[in-house]
Amino acid sequence: MRINAVKFRAETANGEFGFSFGFSPHLTIIRGNNSTGKSTVLNCLLYGLGMEEIIGARGPRALPYAVKDHFIFEGNKIDIALSEVLLEIRNKADEVITLRRAIR
Repeated sequence: MRINAVKFRAETANGEFGFSFGFSPHLTIIRGNNSTGKSTVLNCLLYGLGMEEIIGARGPRALPYAVKDHFIFEGNKIDIALSEVLLEIRNKADEVITLRRAIR
């Protein structure tokens, strides 16, 4: 199994928000300044695989508020109505499947 990408999608009254992060087939290094989303990408990946207990929580509690409750965008608080994590995975038979797990 190889993970191709992780995607987070949130529906709000202000429209759809989220991110998509692709992984190299070799080595991917996630690097950035503080508060840029490195841990959020990893937590969403673990949550999408159903492995959030590795980070010490069960269910949506394993995720930061910014993917399940609200986030700040251009100085405004945006409330999240619905959110989900999608994982694109390539299996041993070279088939690509997408796993979807709802957050809120």
